[in-house]
Amino acid sequence: MCRLKIIVLPKVKGGTKMKQKFIKQTDVEEYILKNYEDIERENEQKFVNLMIEIIVSLTLKELYEEGD
Repeated sequence: MCRLKIIVLPKVKGGTKMKQKFIKQTDVEEYILKNYEDIERENEQKFVNLMIEIIVSLTLKELYEEGD
């Protein structure tokens, strides 16, 4: 079983206390994958919002020009 050693430094009153924590490599990979998926979802949503903004702007421009 592959394990990754991570050192965590929790905040302690009057200084820091060193603590060691062991986690599985698969946990790290799952965490990275989840963050990657979150970033992809956020980028997709930003793209959709941009497309909506462009379509609305063009529609309003056409309506304004027709009104003249």
